[in-house]
Amino acid sequence: MITTKKGKSGANGTEVSYNTTTQFQAGFLRLPDTQKEYGMGWNGKYAFVNGKGGNGWYDDYGYVWGPKLNEPDPTTPSGFKEYPQYNSPYDPDQLFSFSQKGETGSSHYKPTPWVSKGQDNLKNFLNNEMSTTHNVSLAGKTDKSDYRISVSHTYQKGQVPNTKLNSTSLSVAGSLKITEKLRAEASVAYNKQFTPNYPETGYGPNNFFYNILLWMGPDVDIRDLSNYWKPAGGRDNGSGGFIPYGQKDLQQFNYNYSWYNNPYFLANEFQKSYTNDVIVAQANVTYDFTKDLQLLVRTGATTNNVFADTKTPYSYINYGTSAAPKGNYRIDQNSNLLIVSDLLLTYKKTFLKDFSATVSVGASNRYSQAKTSF
Repeated sequence: MITTKKGKSGANGTEVSYNTTTQFQAGFLRLPDTQKEYGMGWNGKYAFVNGKGGNGWYDDYGYVWGPKLNEPDPTTPSGFKEYPQYNSPYDPDQLFSFSQKGETGSSHYKPTPWVSKGQDNLKNFLNNEMSTTHNVSLAGKTDKSDYRISVSHTYQKGQVPNTKLNSTSLSVAGSLKITEKLRAEASVAYNKQFTPNYPETGYGPNNFFYNILLWMGPDVDIRDLSNYWKPAGGRDNGSGGFIPYGQKDLQQFNYNYSWYNNPYFLANEFQKSYTNDVIVAQANVTYDFTKDLQLLVRTGATTNNVFADTKTPYSYINYGTSAAPKGNYRIDQNSNLLIVSDLLLTYKKTFLKDFSATVSVGASNRYSQAKTSF
């Protein structure tokens, strides 16, 4: 059973009210700790060749047990160990040499300092949340009736970049004493929720926490990924071949091109929106044959309609698909209807001071309907 607010209590008259609330998130009390001693890779080895496991240097691995970070090396310009990384300067005409654990390798990505840069990746990625609510209501009462009309809107800015939620509600409720024995009540409430984009949860490369906390090493500064497109263009490799830098607005830029998506690419290009419309209505009539015998007739209906669409961009990565799919667009629609009606005849009688009896006889009907399409 759903009970809605009724008209104003107390003296007869009309009352108009408005209220608003705004909340800001000041910060985070605590964020999960992750190890910051080792960078991406496996068994103390890592070098970025192409982000897909090129030449066995573990640049496609999700493990964070590569070379130790912040290790001094007086032979390098930076004074630290230097290895090719995802954001290193790229030169298709030159191969840069490096060595790890007695092995030598080469990459078109220039070695840069292997130091810890991503100690606060989750904190640097998330926004401070904000929500605001406005509500206007009109309520009135007479000797035989009361009513209430309310309109409210809530806006919420999400912690994940480019996420937000809007919710608008309208409700009308009233009651009427038709005669001394006959009374009627009715209410209807409508709510519309809309979000152009919301974060995904669960296991997989679409989950921001999964990406950042579990698989992103401290050698990656997430702020470097905010410009999430690879630069356009490319150069001849000197042997009649062409080495592309990327395709602007098509190929995402990331530290790994086998298993994970750039979090900013996900937030801005992998768009999941939905609209949810809900209507809840009810009406009931009560008739008192005598002070002991009462008839109640009531009916209520609930409808729920959800429209959701998912825009998957080119170069999006998901488990079970290729590393550079061509994108997709999907629509899901769900609608549900529930109607419940009751007829109840109740007899209440007090025979003695401490003895009473209640007898009820009734009937109920329930109708439901559900539709799904995609």
